[in-house]
Amino acid sequence: MVDGSELPWRLLSRKYNSQLAYTPMFHAANFALSAKYREKQFTTCPEDRPLLVQFCANDPDTLLKAARIAEPHCDGIDINLGCPQNIARRGAACRVGGTGCAVSGQRGSAVGGVGAGGSASRPLRRVFAGRVGPYRLHG
Repeated sequence: MVDGSELPWRLLSRKYNSQLAYTPMFHAANFALSAKYREKQFTTCPEDRPLLVQFCANDPDTLLKAARIAEPHCDGIDINLGCPQNIARRGAACRVGGTGCAVSGQRGSAVGGVGAGGSASRPLRRVFAGRVGPYRLHG
């Protein structure tokens, strides 16, 4: 969820027995290329587990690089394959084909690349957040 699942919310959710939490959706290019972006946007702590880090991306290699950076700090990677936000529909976010974020036009290469991102002792888990059906967009 964009701007809706930061660390304080995740810790509060865990206080009420949440068994899994997601980070806000991060732009893989920003995450991969900017330590300043990661420092400002991505916070976690030992109590924040299990944790899935969610990315949108338009390049499989960049997505893989971001996933590898996040890997030591999470239990899995969520790849957003369909974002109903207006910013994604306009192409201002991470859009590649269709009406979604992520690599909806390049699924095979992104999925294969991220799957190969895990180490031999700890494979990198991946989850796909796709949405099906007509959207009612607000805003």
